[in-house]
Amino acid sequence: MALKLVLGLDAGLSSVKVVGPKGELDFQSITILEPEMMKFGNTLSIQDRFELTVNDENYILGEHARFVEQFNPEGFDGRGTSGTKSDETAFIRALGGICSYIDKYEKFDDEDIDVYLSYGSPILDAVNDDEVAEIEARFKNGGRPHNIYYNDIPLNIRIKDIIVLPEGAAAFYSTDFSSQSVYIADAGSQTVNLAALVNGIPVPTGADTIPNGVEYFKKMYSKRPAEMLAKKVKSTAERMKWPRGAVIHACGGYAFQLAEAFNAIEPNRYSMEIMRPELPIGRKNKSLDPIFANAAGLYFIAKEAFASTVKG
Repeated sequence: MALKLVLGLDAGLSSVKVVGPKGELDFQSITILEPEMMKFGNTLSIQDRFELTVNDENYILGEHARFVEQFNPEGFDGRGTSGTKSDETAFIRALGGICSYIDKYEKFDDEDIDVYLSYGSPILDAVNDDEVAEIEARFKNGGRPHNIYYNDIPLNIRIKDIIVLPEGAAAFYSTDFSSQSVYIADAGSQTVNLAALVNGIPVPTGADTIPNGVEYFKKMYSKRPAEMLAKKVKSTAERMKWPRGAVIHACGGYAFQLAEAFNAIEPNRYSMEIMRPELPIGRKNKSLDPIFANAAGLYFIAKEAFASTVKG
């Protein structure tokens, strides 16, 4: 009998975040092809071994990949440079995230894995029908399982269903908000997504993606990246006519730095707070880092959407 999983997955270009019914995990989004002359396996006593074979291609991810990069010849790097979540590299990161979740929270008693997935994409891509169709087709694979090896363990991962949702807006569902109108800034490595929601419904005219993310601002403004990004977020919110006095909730890997810099801007019609997502496990709620806000929100959406199919 196949193991059934309901997961929320944020395959970011800086780190992959996964949230499921038993907990959360993340790992660095380094994905490199393993050349034939460099078969490491466990021969170097790598603590965080992370090898993935997909369609006869051997990949190394996470801390394992960071270690191997020390020996990285020119042209060996397999990472992408855009924030898109529809390409092959993002797909490999996502499969790695699913395998890591199984490794951490489940057992490898079943080769057959049925996954019901909620998957994040930048706001402008998530409302593009062609982009969404490409993601769905790649993951669903015509109903066939993805036959892969994770650290030499054979797995048949079938994406039974997938929901593609906008990052930033998805983070809303990770936290209980008291106000009807909620404003979110999701500071990612390659894009920054801004979303406005009223009674939990995204407002199309109140959402936008800043195409230059945290890494761009670190490179272009090395001495004050948080300040310059905060000013860009502020000007974008003003352009979308977010109301004076709005509290913007920051999430993502750069949330703390962004919020500190944003609240130092004067004058400023807005203020910024850190999102505090929580995951119910048993009778208690586990507090999560704001970097998991999107993945947690995606998980809660998937849990609700697939409730009649699988318990998650």
